[in-house]
Amino acid sequence: MEKIKENFLQHEALIPGLPDDLALKCLVRISHGYHGLLECVSKKWRDAIRSEEYARLKALEGLCGNWIFISTANGSRWEAYDTEADRWEPLPIMPAIGCNSVNKIIGFSCVTVCHKFLVIGGQTVSPVHQEVLSDVAVFDSFKKEWYMAAGMTRARLGFACVAISAKVYVAGGHNFTCPSGFSDAEVYDPCIDRWDYLPAMPFPLVGCFGLSRGKHFYVVGRKEPRATQYTHILFSIQEQEWQVLENTDPYINFGLSSIMEEMVYFFDEETIDALGQKEFDILCSCPALFLPDHERPLRPSGACLVGSKRRLYLIGGLTIKFDTQSRSYSVVQLNSTRFCEVTRLSQEWQNARPMLSQAGRVLGCAVMTE
Repeated sequence: MEKIKENFLQHEALIPGLPDDLALKCLVRISHGYHGLLECVSKKWRDAIRSEEYARLKALEGLCGNWIFISTANGSRWEAYDTEADRWEPLPIMPAIGCNSVNKIIGFSCVTVCHKFLVIGGQTVSPVHQEVLSDVAVFDSFKKEWYMAAGMTRARLGFACVAISAKVYVAGGHNFTCPSGFSDAEVYDPCIDRWDYLPAMPFPLVGCFGLSRGKHFYVVGRKEPRATQYTHILFSIQEQEWQVLENTDPYINFGLSSIMEEMVYFFDEETIDALGQKEFDILCSCPALFLPDHERPLRPSGACLVGSKRRLYLIGGLTIKFDTQSRSYSVVQLNSTRFCEVTRLSQEWQNARPMLSQAGRVLGCAVMTE
């Protein structure tokens, strides 16, 4: 009887009435976030979705999905949010990197390019030995696995990083041997897995972050490690030249800015603001947070503001609440995911599915879209 059942399952169609090759082409169009449900349909569906052919067809059609990648606590534990399916899933643990083969890092940059998610550079976190990295770990969104790519020409942390025209640009930062910072920049081409030098910036910058608008790479950083004022520099991809910007926008904060369809969105304490090419506008209020055992609304800090498909997402972070009984303050790690539609006349924040873990402060985030 078991033999008959096994033979029946082997010859059972993926989708009744369709050849299996056509049925598989239908299944590849379903978002990654639904794979867990699809695998429960049958063993044949599970095997098909986990097959190399399924991943190959996904890649052939460019169906990488719409993802938000988030790292908290340390740079090795990543979660991915499927904006279409409204589902979070953990990524596999990153490969061990550095001389001591650790997988906990800080001060890294992350970006998506050519349907791949890259974690670049940073500093290892180890009680024995700290090391600044040039390593590049790549997550293949189709095969759902990590691999190591060619490393940067220089180990660095706290540097600016963006993706423009299917290439990755990095600039600035520092390491232990040069704490005052670098002026050099480089570009990575994922098609040939190679880093090349770019013209150097006019001066070194540390504690950097990057933004991209059109064919321009904006680097925001400090001229000295202890400086409080940020300097803005623009690199033109077409002209291959740097330009120091005057009268720049001091309200663009590290980790709390996002660009979507040529608009810059950023936190301004209690509001979320939007900046076009010339016009500035207050988009909406920062959403208040209500905890079950706390009466007053709270505001998150250390959260991630990121845009995808005309939605702004506010993810994770920390908040401080006051306990009236013990008369003491405590830090609460948040796993909330909230979003608003930026194209609507009235922006109202809505709750999405929370992260799998109590996220806390977000160390890195990146967006991938089809």
